[in-house]
Amino acid sequence: MTSSPGLGFQFSGLFLVLLCSCTGFQGTDASFRAVINSTLQIRASLGQSFRVPCEGSSAFRSSSIYWLANSSFVEDLYPDGVVSEEEARERSQGPGRRHLLCRELFFHSFSERDQRTNFSCVILDPAGPAQKNLTWLQPEENRGSGSGMLEKP
Repeated sequence: MTSSPGLGFQFSGLFLVLLCSCTGFQGTDASFRAVINSTLQIRASLGQSFRVPCEGSSAFRSSSIYWLANSSFVEDLYPDGVVSEEEARERSQGPGRRHLLCRELFFHSFSERDQRTNFSCVILDPAGPAQKNLTWLQPEENRGSGSGMLEKP
């Protein structure tokens, strides 16, 4: 018995369709989506040095966390390093549990340029991206030292 010349191609196409539909199914299930837990709201004073932690989780170990500045990588927009990313920290909670991720954005000396820049934390995994923007809260008068810690409004 001879096989049709296009049969192998058809099976390859079917496999690709099944693979894509499985990945798409995972991406639509909320339990598979990456989540950013950090509030990312901060008060900062000009000249202040501080870190902004972005913490989140993913259902996949093959995930990454990073910061963007005006939709560019931080090191591309700030090649002088006045704003930089710390190393990513990852921790697995075991089989079938979510993978925890954390990455801090470090401001060496907060400036007006930084205040005008749109900073976003992104977690990217096979189910797709999760993204949250950093929001600058208005500084309060007579606030004291200005710790630079995340604050809830």
